[in-house]
Amino acid sequence: MTQPVANIVRRAATNVVEQLEVRQLFAVAPTLNLFNSATEKVITRMTDGMTIDLSKTGSRLNIVATPATTAGSIEFKIDGVSVRKETAAPYALGGDAGWQDYLDWTPPLGTHTVQAVQWSAAGGTGSIQAEASLKFTVVDAPTVPPPTTVPPPPPVTVPPPPPPPPPVTVPPPPPVTVPPPPPVTVPPPPPVTVPSSPPAGPAADLYNSATDKKLFRLTDGAKIDLNTLGSKLNIAATPVGTAGSIQFKLDGVVVKNETYAPYTIGGDAGTNFLDWTPPVGSHTLQVLQFSKADATGTLMGTTTLKLDVVGVTTVPPPPVSPPPVSPPPTSPPVSPPPPTSPPPPVSPPPPPIITGNDDNAPPPGEATNGGAPAPVVKVINGAGVAGLPVVVNAVDSDLPNSPLYATYQWDFGDPNGQYNRLPGWTAGHIYDQPGTYTIKLTITDGNGNSATTTKTVTVASDNRKTIYVDASNGSDANPGTIGAPIKSYTKAASLTTHNTRILFKRGETWNTSGHLSVTSDNVYIGAYGSGANPVLNVVSGSAIQTFDSAQNVLIENLTFDSPYKAGVLAPKVGVSGIFVRGVGIGIRGCTFLNVDDGMNANGQPTGFIAQDNDAPLTTGIRGYLLWTEGNDIVALGNYAANSTREHCMRVKDANRLLIAYNNFTNVSRESVDKEDIRKGTIVMQRGSWSYIYGNIVKDGPLHVGPRGEATEPSTTRTSWTVVANNKISNYEMIIFPGAVHTMIRNNVFTNTANQSAIAVNPSDPQGRPVTDLIILDNTGYNYATYGRFLRVEGGAQADTITLGRNTYVMPNMTIGNNNTAGVSVSSYNLNAFKRIFNNIWPVPAATIKYAQGGVMWVDPTYAGQVGYKDPTEWLAYAEVEGDVFKRV
Repeated sequence: MTQPVANIVRRAATNVVEQLEVRQLFAVAPTLNLFNSATEKVITRMTDGMTIDLSKTGSRLNIVATPATTAGSIEFKIDGVSVRKETAAPYALGGDAGWQDYLDWTPPLGTHTVQAVQWSAAGGTGSIQAEASLKFTVVDAPTVPPPTTVPPPPPVTVPPPPPPPPPVTVPPPPPVTVPPPPPVTVPPPPPVTVPSSPPAGPAADLYNSATDKKLFRLTDGAKIDLNTLGSKLNIAATPVGTAGSIQFKLDGVVVKNETYAPYTIGGDAGTNFLDWTPPVGSHTLQVLQFSKADATGTLMGTTTLKLDVVGVTTVPPPPVSPPPVSPPPTSPPVSPPPPTSPPPPVSPPPPPIITGNDDNAPPPGEATNGGAPAPVVKVINGAGVAGLPVVVNAVDSDLPNSPLYATYQWDFGDPNGQYNRLPGWTAGHIYDQPGTYTIKLTITDGNGNSATTTKTVTVASDNRKTIYVDASNGSDANPGTIGAPIKSYTKAASLTTHNTRILFKRGETWNTSGHLSVTSDNVYIGAYGSGANPVLNVVSGSAIQTFDSAQNVLIENLTFDSPYKAGVLAPKVGVSGIFVRGVGIGIRGCTFLNVDDGMNANGQPTGFIAQDNDAPLTTGIRGYLLWTEGNDIVALGNYAANSTREHCMRVKDANRLLIAYNNFTNVSRESVDKEDIRKGTIVMQRGSWSYIYGNIVKDGPLHVGPRGEATEPSTTRTSWTVVANNKISNYEMIIFPGAVHTMIRNNVFTNTANQSAIAVNPSDPQGRPVTDLIILDNTGYNYATYGRFLRVEGGAQADTITLGRNTYVMPNMTIGNNNTAGVSVSSYNLNAFKRIFNNIWPVPAATIKYAQGGVMWVDPTYAGQVGYKDPTEWLAYAEVEGDVFKRV
C-alpha cells in the first residue's frame, strides 16, 4: 500500500507544479464591478482610468470582484494597502452579509489604484492565481469638511455663482465665487477643523470576528500579533455620545464609512462581525466621528493610533503546496498555552476553509479511471423575451469517475447580469437584455481532466403590452396606459394574459382576496414609479398563482404582506405569497412579510428560479420562505430571518437543484412562543442531484435525507448531494437514513455549544441506509468545552464513510463529559469507515483522569472507560492513516 500512495503523492505534486505554471501563464484577472450598496445593483463594470462621480452614483457603494476561475480568496488593496481579504463569495471590498446584501463603502476623493489579488487558498494565502489592477478617480463628493483656509479655486471646476453649499457636501468653496459670508458657512473656527486640542475621539477595540468577542482596547503604539491572535479580526469604534457616522482611515486611505452601529472597519451583519485582517507592518489608524450619515456634517472628534502588526499569516506559503494526502498546510504554527490552563475562547483558529477552493481530488486509493469528461447540457426555457429565466443541467454528462469528485462551472455569457458564473450540476440565469448568448460549461473531473461545451440562448426584445395599475389615481374604466392607469387588483388579474406586463405603482397597497392567475406565456408582473415596492396585502388565499400552462414568467420587486401581524405569538395565518407551477418561472427581488409561505412550489414547476428574495422579519414567515418540488430548481441569494413554525427552505420530490448563496436563520423563540423552535434552515428531504453551495445558515440544522421512519415510504432516498463551501453555525448538519452518494466538502462549521459539526444517523427501522458519504476538507470550530466534529450513531453499513483532510479547532475542549471527542462512533469498531486520513484533531485543554487520555470515542454504550481512545489507540485502527493531534 505504501508504494501506490507514494506514487500518487509524486503525481499530485507534479500536477500541482504544472497547474501553477499554466495558471501563471494564462491567468485571467478577476472582473471588478461597482455596486450601489443601497439597491444592491451593479452601476458599471470598472475599467482602468474611469471616473466615479459621487454626485451621480451616491456615496453608498461597494466594489465586488468576480474571479474567472475558482478562487481560494480575494485580497483587496487600495493604493497598495491591503484593506480586505474575502474567503467566501461574494468578494466585496466593503464587506457584505451574503449575496445581494453589500455593506456601504465610500471611496475617498482623488486618484487611486485598486487591486484585486486572487489567491489559491483562504485568507489571502497560498499562491497568487491572478490579479486585477486599475486606476480610478473619485470626484464631487468630499467625505471630509473643507478646511478653514480655502485654497484657490481649480479653474476647471469654478461654476457660475451657485446657491450656498452645505459645508460638508460640496467641494471647497472658491473665495472668488462664494459671497462673504455665505449663510451656510460657519465663521472660523469652523467645527470641522481639528483645534490644537482636538476633541476626544471614538474608542477603538480589537475583536475576534470568529467569536465576535472583544480582545482588547487599542491604544497608541499597540501591537497586533497575528501569530497569537490569528487573522480573523475586526476593529469596532465606540463613539463619544451620539454619532451620525464613523469613518475609518488606514495610512490616510479611507477604508470604510459606517452610518449604523456597530461601527466596524471590516464590516458586520449586525453583531456578527465580518473578517478583516490588518496588513503586516507599521500603520496609522484614524477613527473619525461625524455628526451626520456617510461621514458628513461636523467632525466631532478624531482618534489617531499607531499600530504595529506582526506575524506571518499574510505571507503566502511556497508556491507548491503539499499534495492532498498530506495534512493541510495553510495554518501557521500557533504557540500553545501552558498545559495547566485552557486556552481562552477568543483564541482564533487558522483560516476557515483549509483547501480554499472547490477542487476535490479523490482520496488516495480511490479508482481514477482514464479518459476525460464528456459534458452534456440540457436547457430549459432557452428562448423568449427579455426577462427570460433559463435553467440548465449537466447530469447526463459522462465522467470517468464519481461526479461527486468533479467540479462544474457555468458561464452564462452575460457579464453585466447577476450570477453570470455559477457552480453545480444545475444552474440558472435571468437574461434582462435582448441578444444571443453563449452558455459555457466546464467540467473538471477528479483526475484534473477538463472538458467544455456550449449552448446558445436567444433573447428577444420585450414588446409585451404593458398595463399600469395605480391604486390612488387609477380607474378601472381606463385603458391601463401610464397616463390612464387602471385601479384595482381584480381588474389587473383579469388583464393578465399572453404577452402582457402588469406593473403596480410603487408606494401603494392593494388588498387581495383572490389570486392573480397566470395561465399563459410571456407574462411579467412587477413595479413602476419611485418609492417602496408595491404591497400586495393578502387577506385570504394567495396573491399570485402560476399554472401548468404558464411559461416564461417573471415576478419581481413586489412586497407580500397580510393584515395578520404577529404579537408575542406568531402562529400560521392561512395566507401565502405565490404558488408556483409551469415552465421557466422566475421570482426575483420580492419581500415576504406576514404570510405563511413566501413561495410555494409544490405544483412541481420545471425550470424555476427564486432569486434575491427576502423575509426580513423574525416573526414574519410562519411556514416556508421556499417550499419546492419539481425539476431544475435554482434558489440564489435569498434571505430569511426566521420561520416561526417550519423550515426556511424545504425540498421534497425535486430533482436537479442549485441552492447557492442564500442566508437563512431559524432562531428559537421558545421562551415567549413555545412553538417557535429551531427547525431547519435548508432541508433536502427527498430528491436527487442537489448542489448546496456557498450558503450562510445559522441557528437551525441543515438536513440531508428523508424525513424517515413511518412518515414516508421505506423506498424514499435522497441521492447525489453536494454540500460545499457553506458557513454553518450554531447547529449541526444532520445526515438522515436514506441519504446516498453525499459529498460534504470545504465547509466551515462554528459552534459555541455542546454540539457536533456533523451528525450521521445511518439507519432507521424501515431499513433506509446511509451509503457513500464523503467528508473532506472541512473546518470545524467549537468554542464550548463540550462537543465533537463528527457523531456517528449505530447501525452503519461497512465502508460507508470517507473522512479526510478535515481540521477541528476546539481550544477549550474538556474530555470526560457529554461524549466530547474529535469523532464519536457508536460502535465497537470503525468498520463503518472506508478510510480516515490526514485529519487534524485538537489536543484537549483539560481532561479528567477517568478518560485515560482519550480524545476519540468508539463504543455503542456511551458509558464506562472503554470507549475513550487516545491518539495512539486511534492511529492503531486499520482505517486510520496520517491523522494528527495538535493545538491550532
